[in-house]
Amino acid sequence: MMNELGKYSNEIIWMANNGKLLHDLIAAKQSNLTIFPFDIANLTKYSEMNILRPLSAEIIKQLHRTMWQPALPIFARDETFFGVPEDISFYGIIVPKKQLEDTNKWDWDELRSLINKNYKENNIDFWSAGATNNMGFIYSVLGAFGINIEAPLKETIELKENWLKAYDWLNSIEWDWEEFFINNLSPLEFKQYSSNQKLEMGWTKAPPNPFNNYQDYNFFMFPDDSSVKKRFDFCIGSCWASIKNNMPDQVINDLFRIILDYKNLLKVELRSATYFNINKKLWKDKAVLKAKPLYKHIDFFNNAKNVVYSNINKMQHHDIRDILLKTLTNKANNKIFFSYLEGLITTGKTFYKSNDLQTAIEFITTNYQNINQIKDITDYLDCSQSHLQSLFKMSFDCSCWEYLNKIRVDIAKNELVYNSQSISQISIKIGFKSSVTFTRVFKKNTGSTPSEYRLSKKTKKWQ
Repeated sequence: MMNELGKYSNEIIWMANNGKLLHDLIAAKQSNLTIFPFDIANLTKYSEMNILRPLSAEIIKQLHRTMWQPALPIFARDETFFGVPEDISFYGIIVPKKQLEDTNKWDWDELRSLINKNYKENNIDFWSAGATNNMGFIYSVLGAFGINIEAPLKETIELKENWLKAYDWLNSIEWDWEEFFINNLSPLEFKQYSSNQKLEMGWTKAPPNPFNNYQDYNFFMFPDDSSVKKRFDFCIGSCWASIKNNMPDQVINDLFRIILDYKNLLKVELRSATYFNINKKLWKDKAVLKAKPLYKHIDFFNNAKNVVYSNINKMQHHDIRDILLKTLTNKANNKIFFSYLEGLITTGKTFYKSNDLQTAIEFITTNYQNINQIKDITDYLDCSQSHLQSLFKMSFDCSCWEYLNKIRVDIAKNELVYNSQSISQISIKIGFKSSVTFTRVFKKNTGSTPSEYRLSKKTKKWQ
């Protein structure tokens, strides 16, 4: 098998969030494949070492289709987000530059058939479908390249149970998904129907997915002629309806309930679940999003999924549950937290290139009211002002102070609409020393004064 695949690649670098276990397994077998822990810094390091080949979008799509599973991406170095298509998450493969000089000549059908052949011959249980660990998929492709690994039974069972726990948790949430289903069936109701009943209702089975050994409602597709298919790409839940109707309190309450109900989740599961919830609520209606002022300056529909995930994934050194609970238990902070969620999306458009930038953004986002000078940020980071300014200029094409003011202005917009406090009070609340400075900065960023902005929103609301 290795000889058959030799013309495609002699080495594949895998990135996995459980890198230590995988690395030990590979090292024990003296494999030609090297496995690294999943880490943003590693991606940057490998890129700087010129290991990665800047694959074209078409090559990425071909590799993606070859490997079957949307949750298991192929990474490639590119100008934006490593060239990863918008519908792909972080877990996956890094293809080294030196082995892939002739990818345009690859026979994709042959490669697919070889991997599929290994899957059938080894009767591998593909229980890990891209939620927490992709062990089954990794074993299959390693086997396709002639490397067979026998995972320790105890660790394999723990990984499987860990993934199933997260999967069951996600499916236990009582989503308001009625619009997604024909005849207003809830997910649990829909799951109770047999496959034949679903087919009789007009649903069609999704293409076979070798990474799942059972079928449930996730693997049925919309009838081609249904109004549901024409209207929605994904489920639109009650939280998204709340966002469209400018009801951030309801969004916060829903998230708060979910977090409290499942407060004992493992950290990685909570991070995945938080991404899942925010993504389902925010990455939805292209027309509505582009009509909202907050999203006019970015192509939200194409970037939101990656951006939301990347921001949440960068919060690894925090206890995400405590951050959310601390914010949500204070009712007065609800609107600020809603703005913070929006800020994660709007400010995360650029892929962060250093831990300093990541830490600076987190510090600014959580301390914007109390930052009086750039030195407050550099002291926290223990870095020079020139280094900090270069990071923001390179990633956001603005200075660090301009970035801070944009965060303050985004929060001020929310305060002006939902808060009856005076402009002077709001300016002090969000960190400005005077209302004059606040007005000047606000107009520079929005084109209107705070008074004009508040009046326009109130007028539009009454209309």
